[in-house]
Order: sequence, then structure tokens, then C-alpha cells
Amino acid sequence: MANRDFFNQFWEGIKHRSENVDLDTLASSFKDRIHAIIRDRQQQKRLTYKDGRFKISYQTDTTFLLKYALYFQNEQEEWVIEEAKTTNTMYCLTKQAIEELCQEKEVVYDIDPPPEKAEVSKAEAVEGHETASVNVSQEENKTSDTPFQE
Repeated sequence: MANRDFFNQFWEGIKHRSENVDLDTLASSFKDRIHAIIRDRQQQKRLTYKDGRFKISYQTDTTFLLKYALYFQNEQEEWVIEEAKTTNTMYCLTKQAIEELCQEKEVVYDIDPPPEKAEVSKAEAVEGHETASVNVSQEENKTSDTPFQE
């Protein structure tokens, strides 16, 4: 899935929301689509999902950055990293979310592996994003043996 398509689908959906979202809701709204990417890479490219991060980062008083990074290993145990990012205005965030982002500068969520037995179609992943429960957890000084470094 192309970076542009991944985030554009989300922004089109959020433009029509009547209320702004907090950071946890924003992060969880990507869960189903990220899980679909993980399943696709596992099935089509025979990769093993190891870890992942979803970041919401402050850029300016009016913009923020969304970024995900997924870490896989291939059959030769070489690391394969898939990333995507986009910038947007803070119009979709609640006042509290904007204040938190301005203060913290970056909020990082772990991306849990998708449930093994659940098969999510691409249509369900796109339609279900607004009601998805949080299946990512906010990182708290977690160390990992993945190549995730910035």
C-alpha cells in the first residue's frame, strides 16, 4: 500500500467527523489498516513481524507528523523495515491533545501484532477505523531488540 494512499484514506474520513479526536483515538484509528499491512507482508512476502511503532510528533503550532515503522525479519533473519509518514494540521485534534503534543513533543505507541485468527478484509479495515478499540499501547521507556532508533 502506498504511503500516500494509506494516510489519504484516513484524512478523507476524518474531515467529515463532527468532533475532534484525542491522541489515543487518533492512534487507534490506524490499527486495522496497520494490521492489514502486517498480515499482507506475512502472507505475501513471508516476513515475520517483530515490532512496530506509531508516532505522533509536534512540528509547529499548527502541524503535526504521523509516522509508523514496522519491523520484520525475512527467512534469512535480515531486518525489513516498512515506514510511512505524513504531516497534517492540528484542526482534527482536541484542545487537550494539542496541549499534550505541544508539551511532550512526541507520543509513541507500540504496535501489537494482529490477532492470528482474525482475518480482516481491506474493506473492513477501511470502514472499521473510526470504531476500532485501542490495540496499541503508549510506550513507557520500553527497550527493544529491534533496529528502531532515531
